[in-house]
Amino acid sequence: MPHSFRPSVVVAESGPAGRCVFLTEAGGWTSDLAEAELIEDEAHGDIRLLEAECVGAGPRGARRSAVRLVEVRFGPHGPVSIRDAAESV
Repeated sequence: MPHSFRPSVVVAESGPAGRCVFLTEAGGWTSDLAEAELIEDEAHGDIRLLEAECVGAGPRGARRSAVRLVEVRFGPHGPVSIRDAAESV
């Protein structure tokens, strides 16, 4: 049975502390989920994942690892994590 693609963002771990960063529409990285590019199409998500993996090094040589798509919900100011969306209900 085919699965339904749900809105997602590209997330990666950054630096030795492994903090999460999110891919923006411009191809940069941000630590603010609300600034992340919201991906609503599976094919677009696959392309953005490949692009993010190819741009493994960020500003000042910070390495990106564990690049993946993470499901999000719509919030009043952009994407929000599923956990945050559940807590606000």
